[in-house]
Amino acid sequence: MRNELVFKIKNNFSELAKVAGTFHDFSKKIKLPQNVSQAIDLTLDEILNNIILYGYEDQNEHFIDISISVEDDTVCLEIVDDGRKFNPRFLFAVRGLFE
Repeated sequence: MRNELVFKIKNNFSELAKVAGTFHDFSKKIKLPQNVSQAIDLTLDEILNNIILYGYEDQNEHFIDISISVEDDTVCLEIVDDGRKFNPRFLFAVRGLFE
């Protein structure tokens, strides 16, 4: 059985409490194991903090779409925003130059 949670937040740190509460309720409802729930919660917090802090070049209001689906033993997390693109491979390549 597939369970899905889809919602939207603003690019504001105050929205992170909404994300945590909404995900907590969802994970309890579908009986997600606590270690999996904690890992997803941490992942959401890290990704959303980075998007809000570094993703936008202006102070305008933007929206971030969040989709979490769980089917059998697979969790899919999708976060879509209109911020500047981030390529983690580039970051690691640059760090490698200084090590």
